[in-house]
Amino acid sequence: MKTVFNNLPNVFFSNFGYLGNLGSLSLIANFDSEKAEQMLTKFYEKIEEAPYVQPDIYGLSSLGILLNYLSKVDKNRFEEYNEEFINDFSSVILEASQAMAERLEYDTFTGLVCTLNYFVLTEQIENTLKVVDLLQKVTQQLYQKKELNNLGLAHGVCGIIAVLAKTILFLEKTETTNDILVKYKDTLELITNHVMNQKGEIGNFCFPYTVGGKTSRLAWCYGDFSICIALTWAALVLPNKKKIDKVVQATINNAINLKDTDRLFITNKDTKEYDLALCHGVSGVYLVFKRLYDFYPSQELAEEIKRLKEELHKEVQKGIENIKFPVSIQQEPLIFEWQTDLSFLNGLSGFLAAYHDDELVKGWDAPLLTDF
Repeated sequence: MKTVFNNLPNVFFSNFGYLGNLGSLSLIANFDSEKAEQMLTKFYEKIEEAPYVQPDIYGLSSLGILLNYLSKVDKNRFEEYNEEFINDFSSVILEASQAMAERLEYDTFTGLVCTLNYFVLTEQIENTLKVVDLLQKVTQQLYQKKELNNLGLAHGVCGIIAVLAKTILFLEKTETTNDILVKYKDTLELITNHVMNQKGEIGNFCFPYTVGGKTSRLAWCYGDFSICIALTWAALVLPNKKKIDKVVQATINNAINLKDTDRLFITNKDTKEYDLALCHGVSGVYLVFKRLYDFYPSQELAEEIKRLKEELHKEVQKGIENIKFPVSIQQEPLIFEWQTDLSFLNGLSGFLAAYHDDELVKGWDAPLLTDF
């Protein structure tokens, strides 16, 4: 693994001018924690100059989740950073969560799901209870208003399902009373059934992107894999596990049989190469298949995981400095250019994290809600 990273362009270690790239540090720390600390120190110098830092996944919560993970990779080097952050910023993140609830904001990346994920990962029981109560109330309100239309994991109801189930599993290990847990489970069951009721034939897929929608895809962030991730979490908590498992298994089987050309990866028209990124690309599909295999193993799934790993290996063999990703340069109409991208969700560091998944300390994928 070190050999691969020794060939990285120098810019890989300096392109951390914005918080969206912090996930890359979790990767680097696994093979060179001293280098990761140097980068983190430089980043702190930059963040002190910023007039405002967002509390969401693109800001403070992202940094908190990162530091929590780094403390697991190298406790001696990063535990103090993690503890200082918890002491200094948890109240800020909590206040931001309360403000989000007033706006009925539930988006995974900019709202309550992310901040709740942070409090669960850092095992802050009191703050977890406060935010999960907010999320539970907001979810009920949105459901009653029929506004849970986005089914995705990154920006929709599947993010709520995943983090709510994750939170319940955490709280079950604490002294949280059963009546409180039942309230959260009731909401979880309500929205899980809401999602499962959307199952149908959407082109080559099982679930639509939105309620009543006509489109879907195979990707981590929305579409069939969003459903699989969310329902796998729900199956760990709810009593109707057999029904949930049946839906997930059918969706996985359908996904296995889809050709790469039918999975709706962005394709380079010149080279015919697919997007390799975590969010919408091949490495994300590979990672989700791997995570689902732990719960729904089969020979067919094992073979598909092996095939995808071989495809990723071919790209690494070409030299990671040659790997390009589709970068949006225009929104309407959507136009991409294939460029070097070092970011976590859409670029090289996320691709490498998935490729080297077996060699990394577990939990690097916590922001993706695939850390079952």
